[in-house]
Amino acid sequence: MTPPKMLEDALVSAGRRLGHDLSRAVIVGFILLSGTGLVVSLATNDRDNTDGDTRSGMTLHTDAATGCEYLSTKGGMTPRLTASGQQRGCR
Repeated sequence: MTPPKMLEDALVSAGRRLGHDLSRAVIVGFILLSGTGLVVSLATNDRDNTDGDTRSGMTLHTDAATGCEYLSTKGGMTPRLTASGQQRGCR
C-alpha cells in the first residue's frame, strides 16, 4: 500500500470514528437533558394549600404589609376566609 493511500485510509477511519463519537455524544446528551427535564417536572409541585385532591385553579396572594391572604382566579380576587368567616392571615 502506498503512503498516500495509507494516509487517506487513516483519515477516513478517523472521520468515521469522529462521526460515531459525535453521534453518541448527541444521543447521550439528549437522553440526559430529557431525563433531567422529567425529574424536574416530577419534583416541581405547583400545588398550594388552596388545593384539595385536584388543582383548584386559584392562586394564593399575601399582602406584604398586612399579612392578609387573598385568592384569585382569572375572574377576580377575593379575601380568603377562615371557617368562622374571618379574613385569614391578617396581623
